[in-house]
Amino acid sequence: MIYPKNKKISQPAFKKSVWKIFSEYIRLKECIETTGTPDFGICCSCGQTVEYKNLQAGHFISGRTNSVLFDECLVHIQCVQCNIYKHGNYIEYEFYMINRYGKKQVEQFKILKNIKKSLKVFELIAIEQYYKKQLLKLKQNIF
Repeated sequence: MIYPKNKKISQPAFKKSVWKIFSEYIRLKECIETTGTPDFGICCSCGQTVEYKNLQAGHFISGRTNSVLFDECLVHIQCVQCNIYKHGNYIEYEFYMINRYGKKQVEQFKILKNIKKSLKVFELIAIEQYYKKQLLKLKQNIF
């Protein structure tokens, strides 16, 4: 995103912009992890193989509070059916999380739902820069 010198950046609009980059990173990274290709990924909830363009970055903890919004451990690829129509397909997602991180860690993750955190624009800029670099590294290794 271009940062105008004399204009104040709207935090909600900027957060949405940073989310797009983070989401792209999660989807691409997990496609490669789950199928070995950037073209397809496996939904963490239902196990279905889905084309990259039809995958979403779904949160394990609902509500997308700022404390979990950009946490790689709490966001994984999901098909539209699970993420949107099944509202995250939470029961299956929890099985995935327990298998990946262990029951004790999943219980710790759940505590984060109630933690309030305010993201300042400078924090969002740092997050954006970090995930732009991570995304670039992924793409350089693929192409």
